[in-house]
Amino acid sequence: MLLCNPSAGLILSSGAGSEVQFSSAGFYQENGDQCYKRITNLYDLDSYSNAFYQAAIQDLSDRRANGYRLHNFILSNDIEKWSAAFLDPSWTHQVIRSVEV
Repeated sequence: MLLCNPSAGLILSSGAGSEVQFSSAGFYQENGDQCYKRITNLYDLDSYSNAFYQAAIQDLSDRRANGYRLHNFILSNDIEKWSAAFLDPSWTHQVIRSVEV
């Protein structure tokens, strides 16, 4: 489960599954809108630390706008929607169960 604080900057590795889903949905464009900071090389300490720095100094109104977009996307694309799109519905009930948190 992924939780999103709409007021916090988000930093994701380019190999993360959620990053692939977010970029496919248009939340990260190379030369356009970027709702989160992307780390493409975990071993490049300068770009790694810069992603954290940029997330920390990002304007609060921009951070909130991006956070709410991601938050709403997460709420509307939950495990049930994902499993219906990618898994065979005849057996998903055996591996996906609701749990009260």
